[in-house]
Amino acid sequence: MYKFFCNFYSILITSYENKFLKIKYSKSNLEKNGYSFYTKENEQVEKIIGNYQEIIQKKYQSLYLYNKKELEKIIKIVFSESFRKYITDQTGFNYSIDFFTAYKNMNISGNDIELGWYGNNYHFDKPYSKNMLKVMIPTENLGKAEGPLELLDKRNSNLLVNKKKYVNKKIRLTGKIGDKCLFLPNVCLHKALIPEEKKSANLLMFQLNPSKNWTYNSKIFDKQVYREPKFPFISYFFDKRLSII
Repeated sequence: MYKFFCNFYSILITSYENKFLKIKYSKSNLEKNGYSFYTKENEQVEKIIGNYQEIIQKKYQSLYLYNKKELEKIIKIVFSESFRKYITDQTGFNYSIDFFTAYKNMNISGNDIELGWYGNNYHFDKPYSKNMLKVMIPTENLGKAEGPLELLDKRNSNLLVNKKKYVNKKIRLTGKIGDKCLFLPNVCLHKALIPEEKKSANLLMFQLNPSKNWTYNSKIFDKQVYREPKFPFISYFFDKRLSII
């Protein structure tokens, strides 16, 4: 029943967004493949991502909390005019930045590996629109040993789900501080790789949902301590949006 409701929600909200919120149609790499990379403006991002205020310890993962002033600064620097234009050109949408988390994934030991502590098994983000976009940004240089995000593109995700083909072609989010990976988590299968012992993956993650204008959620600061909300059209319906400009 839950799976049926997730699929129904995804189809309904995706159709609504495509009809009422899409402002242009694009044959971009992101539209074709389900992911894209953006490696400009890293120096500005690097200057402000280390000013976190608190760490909450969880098993195999730490969360980094930012105060309202610092997080607002991060949002406005990361989502510069040129980056917003790039996203709109790639997707055809303006977006509301509705959720943010900053975290460190650590090595998982023993039998715990199979339990998916931080999304380390392949999955779709199901109770979301197919237009929902995630932006991932390393806060430390990220290589294979650090346990980056791994995903399959749109075509290979479909092949694997439909059991037509075993896929060897995988894309990994590796790179320098401030590099940006954009992907559609309800379209591309993805997982967090497990860092090697004494290594860690340090990342910022933004959840973006189609909107009439570029905005961010007024409650984004408070939501940092919670799990990522599901069914965002419902979860954020009464939240006030603030202009990025």
